[in-house]
Amino acid sequence: MIEVDNGLQLRELIANSGLTQAEALARFNRGQAKPMALRTLKSYLAKPDASTRVSCPDTVIARMKKVLPQR
Repeated sequence: MIEVDNGLQLRELIANSGLTQAEALARFNRGQAKPMALRTLKSYLAKPDASTRVSCPDTVIARMKKVLPQR
């Protein structure tokens, strides 16, 4: 089984939702005790070789799957 990079999976989830990154983040943060910053989201979405890249946790993917509409 091939593992999918969480950053790439996150990018795909947002693209398939038809929402902007900011709109997706607003849905993600709704009801959260500790909201995620837009800069953090962009770090998860950065190219794998970018110095600003941060590994995206599985929990972010799971929540995005719940809160984003899929076309």
